[in-house]
Amino acid sequence: AIRQCSRFTQDMFGFFVSVIFMFLGCSNIVDKFVLKSDRYSAVHQLLLTLCTLYFAFQLVGFSKTRFFSGKVREMVADFAVPLAVVCGTVAANLLTVPVEPLPVPAKFGPT
Repeated sequence: AIRQCSRFTQDMFGFFVSVIFMFLGCSNIVDKFVLKSDRYSAVHQLLLTLCTLYFAFQLVGFSKTRFFSGKVREMVADFAVPLAVVCGTVAANLLTVPVEPLPVPAKFGPT
């Protein structure tokens, strides 16, 4: 059955999963501004999100720089998004302003 799946099918599935995650992330940030929770800063969370996104875009293009060897540049570019998320998480933990994490369901299941 897996032989019937083409590269296009896999890419479309990945695209739809990405759209779901982007929608959930964006709606979470919009909710922070609409609900205006006193405990968490919506502006700080938005800035942290945008900085993480910018850092990921910069790391994706790291393979075109002259730093390090070709294999190291390629590895950094391949793992750009996880590296950016880890750096954003570390930055969020170092902030003195409390930032609410994204909601995570109690059990794994389809969205």
